[in-house]
Amino acid sequence: FFFGCTNMKVLIVLCAFIAVCFASGCTSSHDYATLSESGHLGCDYYYDRITVTWLINPEDTGLRLELTFTSFNTEAGYDYVYIYDGTSANAPLLGQYSGSFIPGPFVSSSNSLFVKFVSDPYVEGTGFSATWESFRDDDGGIAYCSSSHNYELDGGEGEFGCAGYANNIEVSWNIEANAGERVVLSFEDFNTERNYDYVYVYDGPSASSALIGQYSGFDLPPPVTASGHELYVVFSSDDSFTETGFTASYTSLVSAVDPCFNSTSKILLPYQGYIGCPYGYGNNVNSTWAITLLGDFIIELDFLSMGLASGDSIKVYDGSSFSAPLIGTYSGSNTPSPIISSGNRLLVLLTTDSSSTGNGFTASYESVHALPAGGCSHSGSFVLTDPEDTIGCSGYLNGVNIVWTIVSQDDHQIVNLVWHEFNTEANGDIITVYDGSDINAPVIQTASGSEIPDPVSSTGRNLTVQFVANTNNIQGTGFSAVYENVAVSDDSSTCTTSGTHLLTDFEGQFGCDGYGNNVAISWQIHVEQGNVIILDWDDFFTETGSDWITVYDGPDDTYNGLGAWSGVFRPPTITSNSNYLYITFQSDGSVTRSGFSASYTSYFTGSDSGDCYESQSLVLTEDSGNFGCSGYGNNVFVSWSISTPAGTVVDLQFTSFATEYNYDIVTIYDGSGDWAHQLGTYSGYTIPSAVQSSSNEVYVTFSSDSSITYDGFTLAYSSVETVSEIPTCSSDTSTTLTSPEGTFGCDGYSNSIDSSWLITAETGQRITLSFQFIDTETYYDYVKIYDGSNSHALLLNTLSGYVFPDDIHSSSNNLYVTFHSDSSISSGYEGFVANYVSFGNYDAACSSSASHTLTSSFGSFGCDGYSNSVTVSWYINVQTSSSIYINFENFNTEQNYDLVTIYDGSSENSPVLAIYSGSHAPPISSSSGQVYIKFTSDSSITRSGFEATYATLIIDEAE
Repeated sequence: FFFGCTNMKVLIVLCAFIAVCFASGCTSSHDYATLSESGHLGCDYYYDRITVTWLINPEDTGLRLELTFTSFNTEAGYDYVYIYDGTSANAPLLGQYSGSFIPGPFVSSSNSLFVKFVSDPYVEGTGFSATWESFRDDDGGIAYCSSSHNYELDGGEGEFGCAGYANNIEVSWNIEANAGERVVLSFEDFNTERNYDYVYVYDGPSASSALIGQYSGFDLPPPVTASGHELYVVFSSDDSFTETGFTASYTSLVSAVDPCFNSTSKILLPYQGYIGCPYGYGNNVNSTWAITLLGDFIIELDFLSMGLASGDSIKVYDGSSFSAPLIGTYSGSNTPSPIISSGNRLLVLLTTDSSSTGNGFTASYESVHALPAGGCSHSGSFVLTDPEDTIGCSGYLNGVNIVWTIVSQDDHQIVNLVWHEFNTEANGDIITVYDGSDINAPVIQTASGSEIPDPVSSTGRNLTVQFVANTNNIQGTGFSAVYENVAVSDDSSTCTTSGTHLLTDFEGQFGCDGYGNNVAISWQIHVEQGNVIILDWDDFFTETGSDWITVYDGPDDTYNGLGAWSGVFRPPTITSNSNYLYITFQSDGSVTRSGFSASYTSYFTGSDSGDCYESQSLVLTEDSGNFGCSGYGNNVFVSWSISTPAGTVVDLQFTSFATEYNYDIVTIYDGSGDWAHQLGTYSGYTIPSAVQSSSNEVYVTFSSDSSITYDGFTLAYSSVETVSEIPTCSSDTSTTLTSPEGTFGCDGYSNSIDSSWLITAETGQRITLSFQFIDTETYYDYVKIYDGSNSHALLLNTLSGYVFPDDIHSSSNNLYVTFHSDSSISSGYEGFVANYVSFGNYDAACSSSASHTLTSSFGSFGCDGYSNSVTVSWYINVQTSSSIYINFENFNTEQNYDLVTIYDGSSENSPVLAIYSGSHAPPISSSSGQVYIKFTSDSSITRSGFEATYATLIIDEAE
């Protein structure tokens, strides 16, 4: 439809179509309610202009609900599903979603969930479906985190966390253990939205203490040991997706038995775990960790970090005592390579001297199944059902006959077998591999001697390996092989000729279902800026040592190689450092195998900062912005010169940070070049604190070395006016500000302050409020902003801590700002400074009751803001027989109380076409050239109002 043109005829063509109807199709607006404790809901397809709601409300008030979407496809940005934590749309909103990304799952805080679906007048998606289940919290268990809260935990031990959580919450736990002891924090399970919902752990009583670590995603964080008897833990969620949450426990550790500060011996029996001193160590320490596993296992020890001072060392012995073989001695900051024991015991020794100490070290260990130490001394049959394991004989006796039958997990998996060692009597002691569940299946391999056989794969779920030794007293040293279950690929692509491929979708699949000799194939994955790529391998089988897959961390093979693989073992999951990955496959001229398939997905990192794969110099002159390296190459030098308006200083806030510790370095200078005073030098994994310059110029550099690269970093900067004219808030004040623009705040403040500022603009104007900075005691000293002339108006935001909030806009010519400080800590906090400016001329504000008549064939009407207890009407009377089409450009009224009613005629006595309130008003048409619109508000809350356009629809029947 076209609006704003005189004498315009709009031809409406009504097209009818036939749709196949399913029981769960949504063809009209409807409200559903159920008491069931489990079930499903959704729209297998849907029509336009409908609103469908589902209320799930079991009678048992002790239950909670988990809602899981199994499919999702609506018109992105227009057709929305809303999930509310309660019995109606007035309950807290857990999320609103459109498009094709499957959201959730969602967990209620009580026994009710309310789901609403709204479609617009135009394009439809294929629909969505969801299931729900009910569950009951265990007595004394971890609760759902539905709102922001602070908890005080004391004593020698305890448990806390979030068994599911809501959006936009900040929950904190202040843990105070027994005096004279230290707190150890262990995570039992962990699942938050990666890179958006974080757990922060501070080494002390508050967020001003040293940050130990910040965690998100589903990787279980390592244990955390405080330097004293207090820890402060904060969980913060954003306004989008949620996950299942986390559980953590803490114990009070007596310093005398802490191996990092006192000489102690610890024996570790679990099959996997962590060791180390993640937060430092003491002098003159001589402590050991004895990893002792029961059964036929060997141990893999991976050092995660290493920071020992000169004179301090780690020694690793291949056994349970100092008389065992010494594997290695380690010191300094270089992380050792993984260590594998020869048996089921490892001994780790920390020795420190009496001088300086370092940051400590951390390591993880896990068990790896080993072959029986005694070799194969007798015949037998074995059935193996683990997804991967080792088979073989470390030595064998005359006449043994051993059969291993390997069974994969399900019908969609096959078995890959790779030989690692092989030495039997040639033509005498023979290995036979069968493609099935017993020795009657087809033979796919026979081997003996000292040459390692090729890898083999089953065609189905089963693979059988038989070893038969003769009785001539001649034996080899034995053999070993590793098997792995591999998913069967459904990808039908073949790689018979060389070629290049460009993949630009958000997610996708590629690979070779078979391949030819001497082919060279490449795939460049290029997703939108600000995203990174996760690459997973579904199956993998190429000729070992000859047909290679290589992955590069950039747009082509000149960038850093992430790895090269051949054979039958699937490569690890790979995450790019930028929005590019480049994959090559090269086969030789001999044997070919079944090929490989891979899938990838991408996710937004929360930053539009560019890549740093080559050296460059950049100049930033905007008042604010973002910059950094979302991925970087080796041997690069990048600089940013930031210049803001005169009379301002520059605030810099790191929003992400991961570089190679001590080698890939960010430096910030308080001036226009590297000759200026250094404000800070940073590397590693911890997000640095905010930095402020002393002038309007800052120079930032980043340099990387020639070895390891990490994810990079992002910085947000903003200009801040000098605030010397702002007074200290030392007593309660009430101030009215009537100038068109101005600045106010507290340049520092005292305890027990309650001050207010009423900003009043000219009638018909609006106000924008911008904060230069806020630095207050978190949770206890705060600023509140109300959309009106007093604290009874709508609360727009509550701000506390060290934050840089977005601009705030009023819906009328008044804003009311309050500041409160409690009776405790105030020294050391800078307070806040805010700027305001009035703008606009909104004559359409509905500040009093009125009636309007509109006779033009097109136009607009509405309330750009409104007062309480008003009634405003518009009578549109177009002197034709045509209908009138009304489209709401924006709509925001108090849900269920401030109503827009549309009548199909000249007055309130005409039929009602629609009643709208809240935040959504679909377009609507009258049946004639007359329509009557009435808006009524109640005596309480107001919103920003609405704006609508209308046009006459003329059906040209002559054509």
